[in-house]
Amino acid sequence: MIGRSLGGVCTKHVFVMGSEHGPWVRPVLARFTDSARLTLGTLGADVLLIDRSDYGPFRHRRIPFLFFSTGENPDYHRITDRADTIDYPKTEAISRLIHGVIKDALVRPTIPGWSTVPEHPIEEVLTIREVFKIMLEHGEELKISGAQSFIMRGTLRTLDAIAERKTYHVSERPAIIRVAQGILATVF
Repeated sequence: MIGRSLGGVCTKHVFVMGSEHGPWVRPVLARFTDSARLTLGTLGADVLLIDRSDYGPFRHRRIPFLFFSTGENPDYHRITDRADTIDYPKTEAISRLIHGVIKDALVRPTIPGWSTVPEHPIEEVLTIREVFKIMLEHGEELKISGAQSFIMRGTLRTLDAIAERKTYHVSERPAIIRVAQGILATVF
């Protein structure tokens, strides 16, 4: 899930989920992100409706985890998902990022712990905002319906306001996450 791009359109993005319970890792992620090659998208793991990978058991046992993904692409689990469709330079950049995070965790004086109160930074809003904008730019290609577009544009107004004031209130998050979940579930 790191060799392609969300919907085939978020070509520079790598999404990382799990840092909401281990905020210590965010500066580490930023330090090892190759910004020329990657756009790091921080998201809460609850954006995914179900645990879609082997991070699930860690999450349920409150063991720190990070789930790296470039999102589902149009060829996911299809015969057209072949080795020649992988973005190898992007895969290498993401692998280097993961390697850097692991090396950092290994030299820490204490084992990174689980933060029981999740911390959702404004970067999550900015990630959803950027993804929605890219999706709308490729609306025809992604077959985004009028209703989906209407919902995304309305949510973008909220996300723009949050980005402008640079503050993310915890009360705003549930509605934003529900919309993101709905769009991801119905478009991809």
